[in-house]
Amino acid sequence: RNSAKWNLVFLSRNTKP
Repeated sequence: RNSAKWNLVFLSRNTKP
C-alpha cells in the first residue's frame, strides 16, 4: 500500500494553522 503517499496527503491537509 502507498502509506507514504497517504502520509503526504494527510500532512498536506493537516497544514492548516
